[in-house]
Amino acid sequence: MLQEEHDTVIDKLRSVEEKREEAEARARELEKQVASLGEGVSLEAKLLSRKEAAIRQREAALKAAQQTKDGRDVEVSNLRAELEVNTWYLPAHWNAKVKDETLGAMEQLKEAESEAKALRTMTQRMVLTHEEMEEVVLKRCWLSRYWGLAVQYGICADIAGSKHEHWSSFAPLPFEVVISAGQKAKEESWHGGKFTNSHLMADCYISYIRAGGDDDSDRRKLVRDINDLTGEGNIESMLSVEMGLREMASLKVEDAVVLSMAQQRRPNLVRQSVP
Repeated sequence: MLQEEHDTVIDKLRSVEEKREEAEARARELEKQVASLGEGVSLEAKLLSRKEAAIRQREAALKAAQQTKDGRDVEVSNLRAELEVNTWYLPAHWNAKVKDETLGAMEQLKEAESEAKALRTMTQRMVLTHEEMEEVVLKRCWLSRYWGLAVQYGICADIAGSKHEHWSSFAPLPFEVVISAGQKAKEESWHGGKFTNSHLMADCYISYIRAGGDDDSDRRKLVRDINDLTGEGNIESMLSVEMGLREMASLKVEDAVVLSMAQQRRPNLVRQSVP
C-alpha cells in the first residue's frame, strides 16, 4: 500500500518536472521573440531618425535655395515632390510628431513658393517701362546740356566740367535726342496722342533752344530717335537721374545759365535796334 502511494507521488513529481521544463523552454522561446522584436523596434527607430534627418536636410536646402533666384522654382518643386512622397508613405505606426513635422515642412515650402512669386513681381517692377526709360534718357540729356552750358559760361567752374563729362557719357547727343522727343510730342499732340512728362520736358527744352540757346547750324543737325539710345532700364538709373536734377536745382545752375544767356543776348538786341 505504501509502495503504491510512493510510486504515485513519484509519478506526480515527474509530471510536474516535465511541465516545469516545458514552461522554461517556452519562456526561453518568448525571450528570444522579445529580443528579436526589440531589434526590429530599434531598427525601425533608426529608420525614423534617418527620415527626420533627411527632412531637416531638405528644409536646410530650401532655406539655402531662397538666397538665390536662379533655380529657385526647380529646387522648391523637387523638395515639395519629395516631401509629399515621404508624407504619403509614412508607416501608420510612426510617431504622429514626425508626421506633423513633415506637414510643417510642406507648409514652409508653400510659403517659400509665395516668397518666390513676390520676388519675381518685385524684380519685374524694378525694370522700367518704355515711357520711364524715355524720361530717364531725356533727363540725362537735360543734365548734360545744362552742365555743358555751365562750363561755357563759367558757372560752378569747380565741378561743372566733371559733371558735364559724367552726364555726357550717358547722353552723347543731348540736342538731337531732345529735339527728336519734342517732334514726337508735337506729332502725338496733333493726332490726339497721350501727353507725358517726358514730352513736357522736351517742349521746355525746345522753347529754350528757340530762345537762342543754339545757332541754326545746330538746329539743322540730324535728329535721332530716342529709341536708338541705349541705357540701363532699372530703377537705379532713374534714382541717379533724380539725384542729379536735385543737385543741379540746389546749385541754381539753370537760373544762372538763363541769366548769362540773357546778358549775352542783350548787346545783340541793342545793336539790332540801332538804325
